[in-house]
Amino acid sequence: MKEIILTKIRELANMYGIKIKSIQSVKGGLTNETYLLNDGNKKYIARIAGEGTEHIINRNDEYWNMKTGYKLGVSPELYVFHKGSFLIEYIDAYSIRSEEELLVGNTMDKIIDVMLKLHNSGAELKNQYDILNNIAIYKAELLKMKADYPEKLIMHEKELYNMTVWMLQHYKRKPVACHIDTIFGNILILEDRAVLIDWEYSGMSDVYCDLANFSLENDLTDKMEMIFLNSYFRKSGGTLDYAKFLLFKMAMYYMWVYWHLIKYKQFQNIEYNKWRLRERLDLALECKKRWEEMKK
Repeated sequence: MKEIILTKIRELANMYGIKIKSIQSVKGGLTNETYLLNDGNKKYIARIAGEGTEHIINRNDEYWNMKTGYKLGVSPELYVFHKGSFLIEYIDAYSIRSEEELLVGNTMDKIIDVMLKLHNSGAELKNQYDILNNIAIYKAELLKMKADYPEKLIMHEKELYNMTVWMLQHYKRKPVACHIDTIFGNILILEDRAVLIDWEYSGMSDVYCDLANFSLENDLTDKMEMIFLNSYFRKSGGTLDYAKFLLFKMAMYYMWVYWHLIKYKQFQNIEYNKWRLRERLDLALECKKRWEEMKK
């Protein structure tokens, strides 16, 4: 373990007044390093902010939103926040790893219930989750890095950006509290409910932003996507607007292209991010095409 990481973990432990007897690395996370701590009586989770992530993630907003999530009963308790890193309650639970597991027991219901509880809470998170602003932040970071763009992104950037602008103007609605980063690994499944961890991308947004990201981050098939969406809207009492969903999915795919390009240029998980940025650009264009065909 790097000495700098160990120092940050010790700082968190000292601030909470505990003496750590063991530290174990936990797999997962692209913008954090996670560790399971044990003081001999109780376990804790330490999340250490990844190097350089302060330029693209507002950790103060994450802190506020995580506290709000705990008050709502949809997030673990936060013990200490210090310089972008967190000491958090350890919850003995599991995360599913494939879409097939969504259909085991009432797992999907638990996930939908925790999302609806957040969406319908009336809670005010610290920030607005702004797709266009995120794109601007990512592009500014790429400019500082003097990063070149893939040729296909250069070819289609304007049309995807303009479509995203049109979407946000056309589909205006009151924003609600959203987690945004509901990848399977960020959803802990307990016996009676689910809870959400890693609130770094959370904010006030349209529920379709949360739903689109759940589908694309977990690589849901079209069939499973429709099962999930129909279940969500049946429980919510609303009606699915699939054309709107496609555009939000397009916009999220498009936005994540820049995020993966940053990681690729930082030489982090090189092959993964190289593949993801190309795949997500292709899928953004596919969503736009499907929306256009629906509107003919």
